[in-house]
Amino acid sequence: MLPVIQTAMTPVAARETILLVEDDDSIRTLMATVLQDQGYQVLAAGDGIQALQQLQLHKGPCHLLVTDVIMPRMKSTVLVEGVKVMQPGARILYMSGYAGETLEASGIHEDTPFLQKPFLPSTLIEKVQEILKSNE
Repeated sequence: MLPVIQTAMTPVAARETILLVEDDDSIRTLMATVLQDQGYQVLAAGDGIQALQQLQLHKGPCHLLVTDVIMPRMKSTVLVEGVKVMQPGARILYMSGYAGETLEASGIHEDTPFLQKPFLPSTLIEKVQEILKSNE
């Protein structure tokens, strides 16, 4: 009989890398912590320019971009275009406290992966897992 080797259980055991773009420092820090606690590698940035710089320095794939819709210094649509050039396989999840016409004017439609702020940490994790699983 072979010995049984037990391993420590980790939450989800995620290995994916997430680029998180949020201009509010406290929200960004909280979201990064929640995602890291689930095992994700998180690259956090305060705006699109910082995000693209981090992505250039990152060695390896970026599986998901989680970005606020309305940000300073760069439109989220421009950020997404830049991410798609560097990481064509990256999935996109938008989030915003805005709704309706403001989102539509920013290119967010009904079928776009989206989280309405405010949201619970568990909602964030569920949505991230759903999007990453849909990529398999």
